[in-house]
Parts: sequence; C-alpha cells; structure tokens
Amino acid sequence: MAAVEYDRDDLTADRDDRTPNVVNVLPVIPPERPLLAHMYSDQETEVILEWRDRSWVGHSPAGDSDAAAAAATLDALQSILPGSEPRLDWIDTTTPGAAAPHPFITVVVSVSNQSFVGSSFVRGDPRVAAARAVLASLNRYFARMTAAAV
Repeated sequence: MAAVEYDRDDLTADRDDRTPNVVNVLPVIPPERPLLAHMYSDQETEVILEWRDRSWVGHSPAGDSDAAAAAATLDALQSILPGSEPRLDWIDTTTPGAAAPHPFITVVVSVSNQSFVGSSFVRGDPRVAAARAVLASLNRYFARMTAAAV
C-alpha cells in the first residue's frame, strides 16, 4: 500500500456515504476512553491517540498492514496503561458475504490476564478499522478504569 496519513477529522467521521443527511457530532464532554486522532502509515505505522487533554503516540515497525496499525495502537495504549502490557492475540478480516454484507475487522486484545474482543467496519482503509477495533475492544476496560478513578 502507498503511504497514507489521516488526521482527526478523517478518523472521527463515522458517516455512511449512502445516507446524505447524517450529521456527525463530536462529544462535547471529555471521552471516557482514548480517541484515534492521527495515523500515518508507510514503512512504519504511527498512531496518535487523544485522551484527557494529552496525546499518546505509538509506533509499529512491522510495516504497512492491519496488524501494524493494531500494534501501533497498542503501543500508544502501553503508555496510557503502564504496567499492563496490552497485547494483540488475534486479528481477522471478515469478507463480505451473506452473513456479513460489509467487511469488518475483529481483534482479541489481552490486558492484565483478561481478554477483550472488538470489531470495526471497514469504511475505506482497513488500517483505520484495525486501530478502531483495538480501541473498541477496550471500551469496557476504560469505562471501569474511569469509574474507579471517580
């Protein structure tokens, strides 16, 4: 794949191009979990997450692939979750068919001896979907972490 760079506007636009009247609204309150703010992919993949008024950067030297995007996202999460060592156990792309008319990426991520599953529809670049699937897998983990801090 050719080098690609996304910024926050590209990554937060969860729109369905077939539905012209969809309005995208970013949260007004601070999110309870990290958001994908930037992705650059060429020979190395870089992901920047935003959470709690900070940016968290992750890299993967694994190249330009879905797995590299997931690994770079986990690398950024490593900084947010010190000592937890999140790891990618499994990643798979489901191709369109009768059961699933749109492709999606599913991941299994382990953190602190717990496994979490996340998925994301592929709405263009599968690397972005892989990063979103990793973040989706940890939604409940971050919700519990945020609730425990209150």
